[in-house]
Amino acid sequence: MTPLDAVAAALRERLLAGRPAPLPGLGTLVRQHVPSRIEERPDGTRMLLPPGETIGLGPARADADSLAQPFAAFCGIPSDRAEAAYAQAMDQIEAVLSATGEVRLVGVGLLRRTSGGVVLGVEADLLAAVNRRYEGLTPVATPPPT
Repeated sequence: MTPLDAVAAALRERLLAGRPAPLPGLGTLVRQHVPSRIEERPDGTRMLLPPGETIGLGPARADADSLAQPFAAFCGIPSDRAEAAYAQAMDQIEAVLSATGEVRLVGVGLLRRTSGGVVLGVEADLLAAVNRRYEGLTPVATPPPT
């Protein structure tokens, strides 16, 4: 497994467990609850949309445990070399972001550098996995307000 794939695997594992996943120097990936809401459509109809979860890249969080040990396990690296190897992998991610403006993390999504900072486009299968408990919920038409 390449270092980039190992970072992605460690991120995915952490996110599926519902825990923050730090990317040193870039921020922290977190699951965010999206409550049910009413959407007004251009044709005037209103739909009650079910709740769900999304994944966002936010500021670095002090409460997020390092991914160095899970990363090392995916790479087969001894735990005493985990922090240095993970830092080197993060340097590689930063270098690719600087050179190309984006880096794909297989199973997680696409990190892209924009004028406003780094953003994450989450892969559909990861979103489906974190939304399993909402599976089967569909939008429902609601009457107009009275």
